[in-house]
Amino acid sequence: MDLRNELTHLVEAGIIDRETAVRIETYLQARRPTSQTQFTVFGILGGLIIGLGVILLIAHNWDEFSRGMRTAFAFLPMLAGQALTAFAFWRRKTDASWAEGSSLFLCCGVGAVISLISQVYNIPGDLSAFLFTWMLLILPIVYIMRSSSVSIFYLAGITLFGAGKGYFQNPELPWQYWLMLAAVVPHYLSILRHSPASKFTRIHNWLLPLSVLVMLGTFAKDHGVIMYAAYISFFGLLVHGGSLAGNGYAARTFGAIGSLGTVAMLLAASFDTIWKDVDKLPVAALMSREALVALALTAAGIYLSYKNRSGFHYAGIAIVAFPVIFLIGCATPMAYAGVNLLVLYIGLGYIRAGLRTQHLILLNYGLLAIGALVLCRFFDSDVSFVLRGISFIIVGAGFIVANLYLLKKRRHASQ
Repeated sequence: MDLRNELTHLVEAGIIDRETAVRIETYLQARRPTSQTQFTVFGILGGLIIGLGVILLIAHNWDEFSRGMRTAFAFLPMLAGQALTAFAFWRRKTDASWAEGSSLFLCCGVGAVISLISQVYNIPGDLSAFLFTWMLLILPIVYIMRSSSVSIFYLAGITLFGAGKGYFQNPELPWQYWLMLAAVVPHYLSILRHSPASKFTRIHNWLLPLSVLVMLGTFAKDHGVIMYAAYISFFGLLVHGGSLAGNGYAARTFGAIGSLGTVAMLLAASFDTIWKDVDKLPVAALMSREALVALALTAAGIYLSYKNRSGFHYAGIAIVAFPVIFLIGCATPMAYAGVNLLVLYIGLGYIRAGLRTQHLILLNYGLLAIGALVLCRFFDSDVSFVLRGISFIIVGAGFIVANLYLLKKRRHASQ
């Protein structure tokens, strides 16, 4: 019996609601024996190793084959993969290890046939073109086999394709990447809805925003410094989007990436170097593609922050505050002082939240943010060594005192 299908039928029949179905599946997955998960992993690894082994055997005798034989052998891994996936689809439909392993085998076979046929018939092309064709051909496997492992492979592949096209050789905006990303989002939403606690879903929770993060830089062209605002707005979207999503794995992952990314970008912007470039931006830069991307992300982030006003997140304040600081920076390079104050505010906010909720991670995260800010100022030539030393002593003492206070508070609460 397929648990996912049964829960779907119960929801459609009105016996249970969607939230209850998600909680049931999450609970049962947590209690499922680890052997099933291990068997699925071994099935995936087995599919990959067998696929690579077949390719190596063919490659070893490649020079001895005629062109016709080479063409036949080029299609052999893909045909074998199709046979395995057909068997898994019709006879092992509820067995995740068969579905994932056979799907990855077919995925390798598709890549092999593209590269081998190109070699046999001397078809010109580069790595980006190869990845583009390969990813397009394996996309249907994601939906036909409901294969999350192929979806992960696909996300990695389109990210490599987009990075190669957008950053190396003759860089150009890889608009195909965004269409290909949109094509796999329905699968992600499906597994997020039906299997929010699965290992595959958790990997997607990390890989999807990180893929977008990598590709966001391809919009930079003539006024790359504007992308600071775009990145901070993107991280703000993750912070508020994760907060609106609730307390699930996806929400925590998005919140962690958004918060860490926001603090990291603000620390980079806390030096006066970038603001010298911001101060020199021409009026025409306001209509550049970097500015349009930053504006779109900022507008979306501000909207989400308004929707999330009841679930305030300290790092999320940057999506409103940084654009203001950036506009000030267009007039004076002294705007970096505002960034330093913003990081200090975020750090103190997390310290306060950690003490209030007795949450050690929040407390130490706030202390680390302030400590990182002090470390950045250590490299500023205008600050004396005496002041640097005193600052480090204060931050170190703050770590010790705050943690001892919270641990003492926890002990009293447990008594």
